[in-house]
Amino acid sequence: MDALLTRREFTATGAALATAVLPPLGTAATLAPPHAAPSTSHARTYIHLFHPGGWPATELWDPKPYTPLRPNMRGSDLLSTCESIPTSAPAIRLGAGLDALAPLMHRATIIRSLVDDEAQPHEAIDHAIAQQRMLDALTFEKPGSRLFRLNEDFHFGMDMVTSLTSHPTNASTKRFRVTLPFNAYRFLDTHESGARAIKEVKQLIAGKIAAMIASLDAQGRLDETIVCVSSEFSRTIAGTPSRGCDIHTGENTRIRSERDYGLHQHFAGSNSLILFGGPFQGGHVIGRTRDHHPMVVAEQPVTLAQARRMIAGALA
Repeated sequence: MDALLTRREFTATGAALATAVLPPLGTAATLAPPHAAPSTSHARTYIHLFHPGGWPATELWDPKPYTPLRPNMRGSDLLSTCESIPTSAPAIRLGAGLDALAPLMHRATIIRSLVDDEAQPHEAIDHAIAQQRMLDALTFEKPGSRLFRLNEDFHFGMDMVTSLTSHPTNASTKRFRVTLPFNAYRFLDTHESGARAIKEVKQLIAGKIAAMIASLDAQGRLDETIVCVSSEFSRTIAGTPSRGCDIHTGENTRIRSERDYGLHQHFAGSNSLILFGGPFQGGHVIGRTRDHHPMVVAEQPVTLAQARRMIAGALA
């Protein structure tokens, strides 16, 4: 059962979270995508940072060409509301605003072709359904597992996440899931003014996640720790489906103001999953999405079930 943490409980619970002893998972099958196959070593600690709300992956982890706002522009012309930036991994570029993470991407593997096994590519999937599928796939729940749903503001939640790095691990395997609840992360539910909203999101998440990864790396613990970052689905242009046309093309949509400028619609056609550390080779990208709407997976689709097997194999 999830533990609901209050600010008052933070100090006592932080140490308990960081030193909890959890049973090993046992052997599991592995997926071995190109450039990301687990080595013969295994991680002992798994931390899943789940951000509810649905992020526009093509403006964070899978950047597309920047399209400046032009009044009355066609929705299908909009690919991204931001530039992309280089990182410490030649194969990886990120959306501008994730600058704090750029120096650490040589320790990351990004799956840019994640698909929900049960969702149709153009399905207007519900938040609750998509969240449950993601959590079911990427939570390794055993007796004694520690699942935390933080019921305070975003800053408090990420401070709690950072506390995971404050104590050394021991020889036992640990599993943590830290979930920021929808009411604390509701601004990511970007149905309008997406460019402004996602810029604020990046300012909040980039530094906190980067501090956690850098701390683990500096302590020599990142090789034995997998940090998984996910959200329930991606975002696309809010298109109006018509007979004979794909949904989410944006061809019949006009962007008339800043309020319309952004990727606002729930999108199950592709998503990104970020894996830091562990036995994976860092600095690599798995999969590719299209460079036009709808930006569905074009190469190497990875299902939630396959992603689970890959992580489980690295923890076995």
